[in-house]
Amino acid sequence: MRNVSSWSRLEPRERSLANEISLGVLRHRLYLDRALGEVAQELPLKDPRLMDALRMGAYQVLFLGGIPDHAAVDTTVGLVRRIKGPRVAGFVNAALRALVEGREAIREASRTWPAEERLSIPEWILDSLRAAVGEGWEQEVELLNSPSPVTFRCVEGPAAVPQVIRELARWNLAAREDPRFPAAILLPPGQGAYETTLFQQGRIVPQDPASQAVISLGLPLRGTLAVELGAGLGTKTEQLLGARTAEDQRVLAVDLSTPRLEQLRARLRNPALATVQADATGRLPLRRGCAGSVFLDAPCTNLGTIRRHPEVKWWRRPKDIAIHAARQAAMLREAAQLLAPGGRLVYAVCSFVPAEGADLVNAFLDAHPRFRAVPVPEDLARPGTPYMLTTPSRHGTDLFFAAILERN
Repeated sequence: MRNVSSWSRLEPRERSLANEISLGVLRHRLYLDRALGEVAQELPLKDPRLMDALRMGAYQVLFLGGIPDHAAVDTTVGLVRRIKGPRVAGFVNAALRALVEGREAIREASRTWPAEERLSIPEWILDSLRAAVGEGWEQEVELLNSPSPVTFRCVEGPAAVPQVIRELARWNLAAREDPRFPAAILLPPGQGAYETTLFQQGRIVPQDPASQAVISLGLPLRGTLAVELGAGLGTKTEQLLGARTAEDQRVLAVDLSTPRLEQLRARLRNPALATVQADATGRLPLRRGCAGSVFLDAPCTNLGTIRRHPEVKWWRRPKDIAIHAARQAAMLREAAQLLAPGGRLVYAVCSFVPAEGADLVNAFLDAHPRFRAVPVPEDLARPGTPYMLTTPSRHGTDLFFAAILERN
């Protein structure tokens, strides 16, 4: 964890560079390790601190053209000298200078490296991505390794988006809209709107457009009760409250965490909102068939958010998929019990892994003949399936899976 006081003393330009280098290392770690291995006889893989310093220097040499080579090398060597001493600093100096000299040859040779190293993604994640996306998977990985747009949702709805964009322009922010996601506001990478009065007043909230689309899949709301399982801090709950079309429609937010629900209620003061603290993997304290609309954004591996959170690539393990899939299946079964005949359930995960998405839903449908999949809008669909799968290349979003299930 970075030292907060040291971070606060940095100038904005220095913070931006530090952020770029740290995220760059996370995005390209395997590529950097392979490149360093080409110029160093043996890498200190058992010394994480030293490896991180080497990677930071290598990232600047290989990816940041705006930084002179001598500055990247000297800064890294000086850092290592302070934390490891002069002998180790000499090793780092030699390795990085060799990397500078061999840079073009390494770039050319990297075209033939295994995809895992060339695209810097663990092989098991790559296998899941290929299975989910099919043709075009390599383009998706390349985009996952690039900075993501900064995205918000206009709380006042699509009609207010043009005005909000004009207000953001007064803050020198180049916001734009996307007709596929009517309430979305997109900013270039690095252009946050967190210092604006729009954000501070709650008129815009951070939310990926694919996440915003999840609620739209279940509209218009059916019946008099919409239940959201795994409500968290209420980002989608707020959307549901805004989607009510009748005074007697109510929204029930369910979450395992009491503190989260308390924050949700404090932020979304609305007489149409009720909350229940409960574990959605077990029997919920709700009447069967009580809801016309149910929304389940299930806890998942978060692998679809790699573009925004490249660290996910390195702290997830293959065993996590089975653990999450078992929990998701239990939550989906419980969510289905709440649905009234003719009602619709939207199941979503911010993951592209088939075991958390299409495979899980297909298994549910095989075991529950009273439910059927309703096709999502074509522009959001994974080709050849009724399910949503947004991707960076097709939609400019996170990789998000969703399915609409209707009870007969």
